[in-house]
Amino acid sequence: MANALPLEYPPFIASMEKRGLKLEEIVCVSFTVGWFGEKKNSNRVVKVNCYYLNGTVNFYMRPIEGVILVVDLDQMKVTWYNDRAIIPIPKAEGTDYRQVKGTKGEGEERFRSGSIEEKVGMQHDEPNFSIEGHTVRWENWEFHLAFDMRVGPIISVASILDPEQNTYRRVLYRGFLSEIFVPYMDLTFEWYFRTIFDAGEYGGGVSTTPLQPFTDCPPHAHFMDGYFTNQDGSPTKTPNVFLCI
Repeated sequence: MANALPLEYPPFIASMEKRGLKLEEIVCVSFTVGWFGEKKNSNRVVKVNCYYLNGTVNFYMRPIEGVILVVDLDQMKVTWYNDRAIIPIPKAEGTDYRQVKGTKGEGEERFRSGSIEEKVGMQHDEPNFSIEGHTVRWENWEFHLAFDMRVGPIISVASILDPEQNTYRRVLYRGFLSEIFVPYMDLTFEWYFRTIFDAGEYGGGVSTTPLQPFTDCPPHAHFMDGYFTNQDGSPTKTPNVFLCI
C-alpha cells in the first residue's frame, strides 16, 4: 500500500506532470531508511523512490531521480516529500531482459548450442544424485535441503561417508548465507540511505524468483519448491526455487 500512495499524492502528481510523465507508467518501491545516528524514533517509516516503465519491464533501469517520499506505515500516509531537481530519465531501449519463450525442445537445443555443457562439464545421461523428500544424496555426501523466508536455501545435517568405518560423519549441522550487505555508496540525496541488508531487511527467501528450465538451469536439473510464511503471515509457495544438478 505504501508504494501506491505517491500516485494519489497531489505534490507528486504535480511533479510528474512537470516532467511530462504518465502516472500509469510509474512504479514506486519502498526502501528501508537506514540509521545514521539519529535519536530513537518509534515510527515505522519507509522511503519511497519511483521508476518509469513506458517501453520496458526493467523499471530499475529508469529511475525518476530527484524525487523522494517518506511514508509512515502506521498512519499509511506520506509524511514528507521532496522534489529536488529534474534529471533526465534513461532511455527504455535495450533494457528489456526477458527471453522469448519456446518449446522445451527448443530451450534444450539453445542450452546445448551455447556450449554451456562443455564449460561446466554437464552430464548427458541420468543424474548421479538421488533425492528422497528433501534429503539429497550425491557421491559420498548426504544432506537435507530446506527453504526459509529470511535466508533462503538452508543445508542441514550434511554428512560424508567414512569408508573405513562404513558410516556417515556429520560435518555441518546447519548452514546458510546469513546476510548480503549492499552499500551503494552514492552520496546523492535519493541514494545515500540505500545500504541494504538483503536478508535482514527484505528477506532473501521472500525475494527469490523461480528458476527457468533450460534458461537458468541445464538438462537433468531437479527442481524443488520453496514453502514459507510471507510477510503478512500467509503461507506461500515459490516454485522451482532451487535445484540439484
